[in-house]
Amino acid sequence: AATRGRMVVFIDGIDQVDDAHDSALDLRWLPRTFPAEVRTVITCSPGPALDAMLERGWPVLELEDLDLETRAEMAERYI
Repeated sequence: AATRGRMVVFIDGIDQVDDAHDSALDLRWLPRTFPAEVRTVITCSPGPALDAMLERGWPVLELEDLDLETRAEMAERYI
């Protein structure tokens, strides 16, 4: 049997996916929930993808431009 551990899935710029097929920005292709051991970090700009995440009740952390040191610290702390 496989050992289960934590997994982090990063999707950067989800608002930039090609929306020409099946309205990809509504995020129907992503599961509505993830297993407890899976953490997701998804980045996007305001728009349909963010609206879809908010509709799902996913926690959203709005960030302003951050310097490299602050980004590294946040990654260490929250992931």
